[in-house]
Amino acid sequence: MIHYLSLRDVAAKTNLAVNTVKGYARKGLLPEHDATIGTHRGWTDATIEQWMLDRGMTKKLPETTISEGT
Repeated sequence: MIHYLSLRDVAAKTNLAVNTVKGYARKGLLPEHDATIGTHRGWTDATIEQWMLDRGMTKKLPETTISEGT
């Protein structure tokens, strides 16, 4: 089963605000969506990852905790 990212998912993946991603979509700055589900557009992980690479964006890194040795 293919999983499609919503605008909110794209925002989370790219570490951008939802309103920024919505603005990109309105201006045609996001890649062509891979699917339409009802009235919602969806993108695959691969599509968004390639778009991020093309824009010089790095993937969102997982949060880590650094502890100092005592």
